[in-house]
Amino acid sequence: MLFWSIWVLVSCQRLFETWLTVKHSRWMQEHGGREYGRGHYPWVVGLHVAFLFSLALEHLFKLHEIYFLCLAPLLFAQLLRYSAMWALGKFWNTRVWVLSDVAPIRRGIYRFMRHPNYVGVCLEMFFLPAMFGLWVTAVVFSFLNAWMLWVRIGVENRALRREPA
Repeated sequence: MLFWSIWVLVSCQRLFETWLTVKHSRWMQEHGGREYGRGHYPWVVGLHVAFLFSLALEHLFKLHEIYFLCLAPLLFAQLLRYSAMWALGKFWNTRVWVLSDVAPIRRGIYRFMRHPNYVGVCLEMFFLPAMFGLWVTAVVFSFLNAWMLWVRIGVENRALRREPA
């Protein structure tokens, strides 16, 4: 029961974040923002959807769970993710948008870390499945996410330097 409660909660978080992305993307576009890295975005979405499905499928075939060893890093991951969202405000998005007259955000958690949201996602993608002994999902999606973040951070860095998309 705990697994499915957490799975539904994380799925609802992703739906909320998708809604927020649409809202913030419209705002950015209305204010002259330029989107970067549009080509990799479907892969980002696909990775997160596949992660949730993999969690559910592997859980259906697993017999043991290790909740408590993974709970603290999982909660820390959520703290990082939502600290990043709070610090960025309307600039938070799952897409890469840049407003030409706005400097990169350096407040909140961004005073201490360059990519707190991504660190949170990395922790979540490993510790959420690990919490329930779903090691295939934990390892496979940690590697896939590392590759996706390598692509994504490159796109973001070029966008912040205002290089052509």
